[in-house]
Amino acid sequence: MSAPRVRTVAVAVCLALTVGPLGAVGLLGAVVPVGAQPAKPAPTLVRCKLQHALSCFAVTFARPLAASAPLVSIDTTAASWVANAGSARLIGPGVIRLSFDSTRMIRLLIAVDISGSMKGEGIAFVRSALRSFLATLPTAGVEIALVPFESRGVAPQFAAAKFVSSGGAIAKLEALPPPSKGNTALYSAVAEGLRVLDRAVGAEGATVLLVLTDGVNDVAHPQYDDPGLLGGDTGRREAQRLIAASKHNIWLVGAGTGVNATELRTLAGDRAKASVVAMDPGALLALLAQIRLSFATQYTLVYGIPYTAAARLGRRPLQVTIRGDSALLSRWRPPLLARPPFAGVADSALLSPDLRVLAEGGLPVGGDRLIVGLALMLVLLSAYAVLWRLSGDSAGSPAAKPVQPAKPAVAAGRARADGDSHLRRDVVDAPPRSPQDVTNDEAA
Repeated sequence: MSAPRVRTVAVAVCLALTVGPLGAVGLLGAVVPVGAQPAKPAPTLVRCKLQHALSCFAVTFARPLAASAPLVSIDTTAASWVANAGSARLIGPGVIRLSFDSTRMIRLLIAVDISGSMKGEGIAFVRSALRSFLATLPTAGVEIALVPFESRGVAPQFAAAKFVSSGGAIAKLEALPPPSKGNTALYSAVAEGLRVLDRAVGAEGATVLLVLTDGVNDVAHPQYDDPGLLGGDTGRREAQRLIAASKHNIWLVGAGTGVNATELRTLAGDRAKASVVAMDPGALLALLAQIRLSFATQYTLVYGIPYTAAARLGRRPLQVTIRGDSALLSRWRPPLLARPPFAGVADSALLSPDLRVLAEGGLPVGGDRLIVGLALMLVLLSAYAVLWRLSGDSAGSPAAKPVQPAKPAVAAGRARADGDSHLRRDVVDAPPRSPQDVTNDEAA
C-alpha cells in the first residue's frame, strides 16, 4: 500500500474513533419505550439538576379512585420502591409528589376514642397528630367527619356526623369534649362508622373509616354504658363480619401501651389495616401520613441513574424495572448514535438526600463529555502517530540500496581521537586475504 493510501486510511480510522463515540455522547435522539402495556407508566429521562449532568428517571403513576376498590397503601421508603436499570441498582426516591383529583370525592370518617383512659397526655398526643394530619389534606376533594366515642351515646354521636372540609374538621377537633369516665365501645364504634359511610357513598370517589383508640373493647357496665353495645366474642364476630363485608377502606389504629395488638389485628382481618404505635405525636403522625398517601390519584417518583448505567443508555436496549405497590417493566431502545434526550429537570424536592448530594457534587453539564473527548483525542493522536509511522516504514525511499559487505580491516596501533572529530586515523585498508591464508592461520 502506498504512503498516501495508508495516510488516508489512518485519517478515516481516527475520524471514526472521534465522531462515533462523541456523537453517542453529545447528540440527542428519541427514546422509545417498548415492552410495556399502554396503561402502565413509562419512565422519562430527566436531568437531576439543572447545572449538573447526573441523569434521573421520573416515573408518574396514576390509578383510578373508586368506592368499590380499596385504596393503595403507599410506602415511601426506598426498600419498598426499588428500581433497576439493566444490572445497575438505581438510586431510590426520597419524596413522592402527590396529586389529588378534586372531581372525585374522598369521604373520611375519623372516630376518636375519648374514654377515661385517654385523659391527660393521650388526648393531647392524638389532638396534636390529628391537627397536623388534617392541615396537610387538600382543601378540595376530601371531606372529613370527626366523631368522638366512648361507651355512652355511641349511636347518636355517629348519626349526627357531618362531612366538612379540612378546615371545618380542624375546628371540630378543637371542640372535642374532654375524656370522661366512659369505657371503650370499640366494636360498636366500628359498626356505627361503617353505617355512616354506607349512606355517604357517591358515584365516584372513596370512603374511609379511621378509628383511633388507646384501649380494648370494654362494655357491659350498666352504670356507664349504653345497652345493646357489641361486646364479648359475639360482638367481636359481628364487627368482623361487618368489616369483611364492607367496601370501605378501614384503618384501625391503636396508640399507647394499653392496646391489645392481637385483638386489633384479629378484628381487622384481611379486609382492614390494623396498626399499633407508641403514644407519641411523631409516630402517630408518620402513620397518618401513610394514610394520606393513599388518597392521592397520582404520584411521581424520581430515581438517579449511576454513571455506569447512564453510559449504557445510548448503546443497547436497557430494561428498567420499578417494583413497589405498582410494578413497571419497560425497555429503552436508544437511537443509533445518540444518548436519549433529557425531557426536563427533576423537581429538587423529589430527590433523595443521597441523590441530591450526587447531583450537586457531580460533574457540571458537559463535564463528562469534555473528559471523554480529551480521552478520545489522546487515542486519536496515538493511533494517528502509529499509522503514520507504519506508512513511513513501508514506503520510505523509492529505491532501497543493497547492503554492502564490510571490508576487512586491520588496526595498526592504539586508537586515538583526533581533536573534536572523534574520527579514527589509525585504521588502514588491508589487502584481501585468500582462502589459503585463512586455512594456514587456523592450522597455526
